Amino acid sequence: MGRTIIHIDSDNEQAARKIAAERFRLSPDSIHIEPVGQGVFAASVELPGPLTVRMDKDLLEARVDASPPEPGMRAPSRAEIMNILAAAGIKIPPKQVSLETLMQRLAQGEAVQNLLIAEGRPPQRSRDGNITPQGDWSFPVVPGDDIGVIVPAEDAQPGMLVTGTALPPQGPAMGEPVEFTEKPLCRIDKNSYTVRSETYGMVQFAKNVLSIKPAFTVQENGLALVADIFAQDNEGRPFTAARYRDIFAMLDFVEGFDEHAVDQAIASAKETGAAQRMSTVCRGRKPVHGIDGWFEMLYQDERSAVGSQSKDGSIDFRERGVVRSVKQNELIGILHPPVPGTPGRDIFGRIVPASDGRPFDLVCEENVAVLEDGKTYYATLEGMVFLHGNQLNVTDVYKTKGDVNLTTGNLSLEKGSLYVSGSILTGFNVYSPANVYVEEVVESANVKAEGSVEVKGGIIMDGGGQVRAGQNISALFMKNANVVADGNVIVKHEISTSEARADGKVIAMAGRGKVFGSQIHCGEGMEVQELGNEAGVETIVHLGRQLQLDPALIARKKELTSLLDKIYDKLGSDSPKAIMQRTRPDLRESVKKILQTRIQAAKELAEITNAIREERARQRRDTKAQIKVHKLAYPGVIIHGYGSRLDITEATAACRIYFDQSENMLVIGTL
Repeated sequence: MGRTIIHIDSDNEQAARKIAAERFRLSPDSIHIEPVGQGVFAASVELPGPLTVRMDKDLLEARVDASPPEPGMRAPSRAEIMNILAAAGIKIPPKQVSLETLMQRLAQGEAVQNLLIAEGRPPQRSRDGNITPQGDWSFPVVPGDDIGVIVPAEDAQPGMLVTGTALPPQGPAMGEPVEFTEKPLCRIDKNSYTVRSETYGMVQFAKNVLSIKPAFTVQENGLALVADIFAQDNEGRPFTAARYRDIFAMLDFVEGFDEHAVDQAIASAKETGAAQRMSTVCRGRKPVHGIDGWFEMLYQDERSAVGSQSKDGSIDFRERGVVRSVKQNELIGILHPPVPGTPGRDIFGRIVPASDGRPFDLVCEENVAVLEDGKTYYATLEGMVFLHGNQLNVTDVYKTKGDVNLTTGNLSLEKGSLYVSGSILTGFNVYSPANVYVEEVVESANVKAEGSVEVKGGIIMDGGGQVRAGQNISALFMKNANVVADGNVIVKHEISTSEARADGKVIAMAGRGKVFGSQIHCGEGMEVQELGNEAGVETIVHLGRQLQLDPALIARKKELTSLLDKIYDKLGSDSPKAIMQRTRPDLRESVKKILQTRIQAAKELAEITNAIREERARQRRDTKAQIKVHKLAYPGVIIHGYGSRLDITEATAACRIYFDQSENMLVIGTL
């Protein structure tokens, strides 16, 4: 007779017998228990036949011992062996090779010891996908090269004991596959699972998501390429300038490769053992824009300048200014032609067009003629010269005999310019459809001109009033003034405790050129000698024209943002695939529609955001407004412009203030 033997971990014989009875499904009294080690007992029962079957304590292996048949006896058949194994409690098919070996050796009269006859299967946990790197990912990969092989995810598998009992797997039922970002810059061979790079960059693999981050950046609107330069690639192959040239040519960067700079960067990378970050690799040629035609004024002022500065720096604000005028047949100016531009080429080899200079389309109105050369202009009548934009004329002027006061009353002209021989006193109103010239000062009066306002003295408004011009406003000085010009605001000496608005520029360059303690709005910039003062009085400058955005676009952006917030609150921000996987089958159709809405809303929101960003960028590009301070800018000066603020905290000499698009902020630099 044979025996079936199993090993049992137990504290005592009685407990081991109870466990064995449950395993064999027999009475405890029919089971033989024998200690074989500390806390281990061998439980056995008799089997019909010549085989002894031993199962390990985990019931994952069954082994047999067999004595050779006695003389005159035959070896057991396959069917008899299968019956003996079944009687021993083995419910899975035996190993065929072991079964054949057992039958062959017994048939040859040989004994069999410890033969593995049946083997169970332990449960297998699921396994996440992975990637086997090719080479060293701390170095860059190049286009067309393999970067690794995907190891697919595996689902969990149940196990099986030799007794036929199934073992459920532990953990998640499915492994997470390797995912790719929306633009991974690599591709996978679905047959070999090999991943191949499509760019020059660094492999990124985190949270089972694979991508390649480019190790280069296009700058200056396609006119420059900077890259991280290494001594070798991920497979240890050395980089050379020629190899880098070929790599970037594969990526369509074909213009302006700087072989010398790349050679130097490679040498530095070899010497230091570290990448040379953001080295210039390619540089295109910037276009050289043409120069617009312009009109050069030739006439000179006939009277002495208004105002004088004493040795102690004080100003006599009652001095009269200069009245610019020409005599009949006197030359006025020369019209200069435009200069054409020279196109450039970006790093992709594309032509970058240059704008040609635009001709100055001079329109001659009253009392102006041109010489035979077609470019030199002269006055046909004595009078005052006006150049408003591109309109040149010498026109008649309405001239008072003194102040604008109770004698003259308010003045409103239907045509022509106004020449005030004295001052415009407090409380009076003046209007001209052309220009207003004031020999002395403007007090707290209201002055309006569709053209320019020129005050030879100053503008002093202690009791209200305003000066408004469709073109320029100029004065010797402004104090407590309120001026608004569609063109430029120009002073010789200073603007103090005033509010000045110019759609063009604010200019204070001819004399002391100081601006302090005021609110200044300058659409096209400012150029002064000094901004602020030593006392640190607050001086506020608003630089550039106000940005205008479509209210409907802003409202739609707010609506889409609110919609997406509600969807994310309800479903989360995972990928659509992940959300669908965790959704109950009966809800998937409705969730699918919500996800489609999310995708469409996100796409439209991105388009609106880009449109707003492009509009902001376009308006910033279109304006070149900047502040030039030729002497000193003092603490206490605050600059606002393009959504940015700059505070001057220390005295700064010869500086310019402008909006840096790359930094997205107002910055201060040198002239």
